[in-house]
Amino acid sequence: MRTQELVDVNNSLRHEIEEKKRIEEQVRYIATHDSLTDLPNRVLLEDRLNLLIAQAERRNEKVVLMFLDLDQFKIVNDSLGHHVGDELLREVSQRLKNSLRNEDTVARFGGDEFVLCFPIHDCDEEIHLIAKKVFDSLREPFCVDKHNLHVGSSIGVAIFPDDGNDADILMRNADIAMYHAKRSGRAEIKLYTADLNENAHARLNMSNLLRKAITDRELYMEYQPQIDLGSGKIIGAEALMRWCRHDGTLISPAEFIPVAESNGLIKELGEWGLRQSCQELRRWHDAGYGHLRMSVNISVPQLHSAGFVEATHGVINEFQLPPQQLELEITESLLMQHSKTNLRILRDLSEFGIRLSIDDFGTGYSSLAYLQDFPVNILKIDLSFVRNMGTEHGNAIPSAIIAMAYSLHLKVVAEGIESAVQENILKSLGCDFAQGFYYSRAVPGKDLLEMCDTGISQITRES
Repeated sequence: MRTQELVDVNNSLRHEIEEKKRIEEQVRYIATHDSLTDLPNRVLLEDRLNLLIAQAERRNEKVVLMFLDLDQFKIVNDSLGHHVGDELLREVSQRLKNSLRNEDTVARFGGDEFVLCFPIHDCDEEIHLIAKKVFDSLREPFCVDKHNLHVGSSIGVAIFPDDGNDADILMRNADIAMYHAKRSGRAEIKLYTADLNENAHARLNMSNLLRKAITDRELYMEYQPQIDLGSGKIIGAEALMRWCRHDGTLISPAEFIPVAESNGLIKELGEWGLRQSCQELRRWHDAGYGHLRMSVNISVPQLHSAGFVEATHGVINEFQLPPQQLELEITESLLMQHSKTNLRILRDLSEFGIRLSIDDFGTGYSSLAYLQDFPVNILKIDLSFVRNMGTEHGNAIPSAIIAMAYSLHLKVVAEGIESAVQENILKSLGCDFAQGFYYSRAVPGKDLLEMCDTGISQITRES
């Protein structure tokens, strides 16, 4: 080979390596920062809090952790739209940063919840002054899209080592204190005390209700269509669990799934949900829609439960389903648990023909090497990244994920599509599939078949 040819080959390889490193660095950053506010997210918050605790132990200092929740934010979001709500969150994050020192941490915990943590000397008066400064920073109205918005805050405070000796306990106790601040009438600052255990009792009550719901058959499944962006046709659906109590009260999955994970019921719920979804898929195929596939969320405890692989094989065989028409969604955090057990389980599923996808990709950093090791077929772009598309720099993250998936020969599903603008951008970026309210909410199985017949019209999208 000529010298120039060798140089060209080396340059090409170098460029490919640099490009992969650049994408990996970008994914690492987005996994540790909130895409909307650019604040640290839960992953980075936990790292910083653990570091602060270690330093405080050596220096005989305290660490203050504040959980902050915006009052009436849901009203703003629902009445004025997500774009106003998003801009309000950005404004709030900036005020919170300005109320602390540069070296202190302000993180977005999720939704309208923020966490602040910083070291302090043993001075209760100083803690109260800082909490009041944070509280007062949000009292002035916010001018967003020509609206003057007044949003207060409820703040819960926990202190190391008084209220806990590790990050998990501190966050739990600060959360309990915030819950009581909201219960006290909102716009309150509440310091954690040992008798603030009502939150734990509420969770216990939810746990008992959930056990009864399983017995009373209050749980059911709905299915959100997934669209081929090339053809516009429905190619399958994601199965989503719902809970409606006999009195008509709807319980959000965001409320009962965490409870199920904490009390061990998640395995039972997961097994039931998988079986119901496979039974529904059989109905679809029998009705002449053999091309449809089913995507089912699998929790880590469920995946690790004894006999999971064999049970999954059994359900597929019982309903005589083509294994490739079943897609199991696993969390990105599972990739970081790079164990032989995880590899064996996932490879057993994959070798049987089941497709595997990574849910909410980009919200928890995974090494590219891990992605290459695991038998993954699909990446699902989290809706938090899709929501920002069409804004300045908003296309960068979806573009990077799609490019990375393409280089690894993976398909991509974008979640949370709410507009034609987002759909068109995703098409231009080469995204394969999409789902979201723009097409349809989750619906009963028979309604999904009707959509397959009639197509998802603009009327359906706006309903």
